[in-house]
Amino acid sequence: MKNLKVRFLLGRENVPPGFQPFSDELLAFSDQPVERYVENEDAATILFTSGTTSFPKAVLNTHLNYYAALLSALHDLGSHHQHRVLLALPLFHSAGSYFLFSSVATGATITLLPRIEPQAILEVIPRDRITMTAFPATVWAGLDQVPGIDQIDFSSLKRVLVFQYLSTDVFKRWMERVPQADWINYWGQTEMIPLGASTRPGDIPRKLTAPDPIGFAHLPLEVRVVDEEMNDLPAGKVGELVTRGPACTPGYLEDREATEMLFRGGWLHTGDMAYKDEEGFLYFVDRKKDMIKTGGENVSSQEVEEILARHPKVAEVAVFGLPHPYWIEMVAAAVALKPGVQATEEELIAFAKEQMAHFKAPKRIFFVDQLPRNPSGKILKRKLQDQFADRV
Repeated sequence: MKNLKVRFLLGRENVPPGFQPFSDELLAFSDQPVERYVENEDAATILFTSGTTSFPKAVLNTHLNYYAALLSALHDLGSHHQHRVLLALPLFHSAGSYFLFSSVATGATITLLPRIEPQAILEVIPRDRITMTAFPATVWAGLDQVPGIDQIDFSSLKRVLVFQYLSTDVFKRWMERVPQADWINYWGQTEMIPLGASTRPGDIPRKLTAPDPIGFAHLPLEVRVVDEEMNDLPAGKVGELVTRGPACTPGYLEDREATEMLFRGGWLHTGDMAYKDEEGFLYFVDRKKDMIKTGGENVSSQEVEEILARHPKVAEVAVFGLPHPYWIEMVAAAVALKPGVQATEEELIAFAKEQMAHFKAPKRIFFVDQLPRNPSGKILKRKLQDQFADRV
């Protein structure tokens, strides 16, 4: 927020210096319809990044970005007027605004929930015969733990989207629970409103594995997997995903340095690590900032999460790096257990070592009642790092 020159406050009490109530700004406008010509590159919205690994950035999105997003919704997601969409994602988040925009533009029927709340979601899906919805992986993992989940009628669902990493076992249970739906695994970023790549109908049953399958680039985007020198990498080699196309932001609001870093080499650097197979199918490995460098080896936090999530007592897990005097950085995990069970740190570490190289297994496990999340449901690993930094 330090770069914003115009600052509004929702509410009229205790207004700090330098702010003005947003209601005053709204009352200053005429209530008459406005017709104004806009250019493709004119700013349409300012949306903030999730802030899962660093402080949120203000992303400019243009009218052209939104047009490109609508093309992708039609082509890649199959949005159309016959869908009945459940939208519980926060509308200030890029995913929520995207699904609202694409649903309105295509004439779909929308059931709008004020927040992500498991009981409300499970009530609305059969009541309104929802055909399409989207949630982050943490929500799907949480719904999987709701008592009586297998008695809910999901027969109306036709297209279901998952974004962020969902462990393979949980993903398989959901596909068995809702076999008639097309399950789509989605990767995107606010900087691309939030396009990127996704699997196609029928891909998940044959491609579901760890790392996370994210499919092919969305319609208006070019996506490459490159090394540090921007050289394209062959199949099987892990590198950074870089993109370009009409869905890409022109940059961050009044932050020239961050914008230049984002577009170095003429391509948008996502900070996400992935590889492609011989078909060109993409697999997400980890956020570059979430890769843990321990004892000279690179460890994917997502790979460790996949293993720990298989333990029958684990409900949710987040893996992150912590500073260490010997290993420089060590693998650590925060674990929320299923209700009514107990486990020890030694038990889970031993379980991980049985299924992966020992240097990848967590050296510390911290038990928590729940994992910290932002309003869209994404886990805030930076908060976990701050919380447990002094426990090494």
